[in-house]
Amino acid sequence: MINISNLTFGYGRKKILFQNLNLQMQEGHIYGLLGKNGAGKSTLLKNIAGLVFPQHGTCEVNGFNAAKRLPAFLQNLFFIPEEVYMPALTAKQF
Repeated sequence: MINISNLTFGYGRKKILFQNLNLQMQEGHIYGLLGKNGAGKSTLLKNIAGLVFPQHGTCEVNGFNAAKRLPAFLQNLFFIPEEVYMPALTAKQF
């Protein structure tokens, strides 16, 4: 379960993407995240994954506060960014 409570996040004080965002996502459901370029879709996912930290509020995933990045939280969390770095290797070298 993902529970977002009063999340405020932005890149600097002038570029607030979310202000007091509240959202609950239940286990066993499929959700979609839609929006224009720059609307904050990837940033919301990064908040949920604990890769960036909110100015206010919390993101909880299965009872763990994502911003605390506890090992028990991270061991079952996978995040694939939209741009993946791949080294210049052949399959044999890999």
